[in-house]
Amino acid sequence: MTSSRLQSQDKARSWFWRFFWGTLLLKALLSAVFPITGDEALFVQWGKRPDWGYYDHPPMIGWWLSVLMVFGDARWLIRSMTVLTTHVLALGIVDLLRRYDPDPAKPWLGGSVYLLLPWTWLFFLVTTDTPVILFMALAAWCFLQGLSRGHIGWFWAAGLALGLAFLSKYFAVLLGLGFATAALLDGRQRFSRLLALVIPGLLCAAYNLGFNANHGWPNIMFNLYARQDNSGWNLQSPLTFLFMMGYLLTPWLIWWAARSNHPSHPPVGTVFKNQWLLWLWCVPLLIFGLISLRRDVGLHWVLGFVPMFVAWAALRVPSTRLHKAIRYTLWLNLPHLMLILALLAWPLGFISNEGFREKAAFFRYSGQITEQVVSTLPADTLLMGTGYSTASILAYHHGQYVPVFGMGSKYARQDDLWTDFRSLQGRSIRIFDRNAMDVAQYLPFFEKVTPGRVEYRGGTYEFLDGQGFRYEVYKRQILDEIHRKYFDIPDFLPLLGNPFCERYGYKDCQPPKGSADSAGKPLP
Repeated sequence: MTSSRLQSQDKARSWFWRFFWGTLLLKALLSAVFPITGDEALFVQWGKRPDWGYYDHPPMIGWWLSVLMVFGDARWLIRSMTVLTTHVLALGIVDLLRRYDPDPAKPWLGGSVYLLLPWTWLFFLVTTDTPVILFMALAAWCFLQGLSRGHIGWFWAAGLALGLAFLSKYFAVLLGLGFATAALLDGRQRFSRLLALVIPGLLCAAYNLGFNANHGWPNIMFNLYARQDNSGWNLQSPLTFLFMMGYLLTPWLIWWAARSNHPSHPPVGTVFKNQWLLWLWCVPLLIFGLISLRRDVGLHWVLGFVPMFVAWAALRVPSTRLHKAIRYTLWLNLPHLMLILALLAWPLGFISNEGFREKAAFFRYSGQITEQVVSTLPADTLLMGTGYSTASILAYHHGQYVPVFGMGSKYARQDDLWTDFRSLQGRSIRIFDRNAMDVAQYLPFFEKVTPGRVEYRGGTYEFLDGQGFRYEVYKRQILDEIHRKYFDIPDFLPLLGNPFCERYGYKDCQPPKGSADSAGKPLP
């Protein structure tokens, strides 16, 4: 190796570690000061109540947080694994490129590009995407080890990691299709390798299907039915998807990688590994593109495939252009950093829209607002919210579970599994809302309703104290509508249990021998 190449490697490695520790410090600071979000607070409630599964998604994030929260529920702690995940992935990119590219500077440059992508250092909040991204990356790393070393054990490891990713989020199966494509095209030991990939994943899928069959198919009813109510053929969604992918993968990396005929690769090894990586990100993104023809594709859905694209692009692009990619990506970060600073520090008095100002105040000061709401809570009164986001944030700061009163939304309907409204007959309930509340809307559900409000930092937030909860009225007006809207379970799904329908006596969505008293966790 020439002295110039050694110097280039040393310089690239030095800059990588500067970016590594700098972005890690930035993420750690953001994780400590950024206010808790509604989704994060919801997942904290999952972590506090470990279960076989949850309403919206497979259970991995709840299990993940259950382990972390042995040590507490501070924001920096529950976000710590998210903070570390992308940096572990950056080290994985360095490792792969060191194995497959003869240029000694390339691994460090490719890892630096990934660390500097905006949604790498902005990835510090708790989401269901955290474990799925980590397990997909682990699965891809094991899969590539299996292809290069030829040992079947690596494929079993990749299948297990993919199964754990599936227990985090269903779209992990798309990476499995990428695996299948690469394995079939490789041509060696196709059957045994595919078997090793599939069997662990099928076991994890069987576990999830068992939970769903015994709980009214909540994951399936949400993902395949409830969240598809606005789907349909349109032009806007695929155009948005293309723009989003250009933004996430960056135009310069896409252009350079697509046009590259970089000649420095060995004639066999690197080229084949280059193509293996291609299928791991290209197949899933093509499928997401097809999905976008009928519905929106979330930006966070595709984040797990970005490191595979970066590794593939780094193999194709010469070092000189990776240096340029680092400079361009640094400039791309400026508006993102300014936006984060504005969210944290923009004076609320400068926000002219009253409704938006109150939302911003609740976002920043939810802990203090919750403290005011709880400080006047009468004895033996249960606190509730009108939506899952507000209720979960109240619960995070209150230290007790806060159910949702009313219809709620199609998202995060955990109370359908957990809360037994029968046990609340005659109870006093305080219902909090960030928005104005119509007292008349709540009168039928209580013997007496008293309105109240709290004010903090320019925001006014209302609550209602209801005495003497009327369960039968609530069942007729709210629970019957929930049953109609969210529990029309298709006949082809075998039903072994359904806490909601068994609890409230809806015969059409419970197993033939279901017991109405066998489900539900009455609240204190």
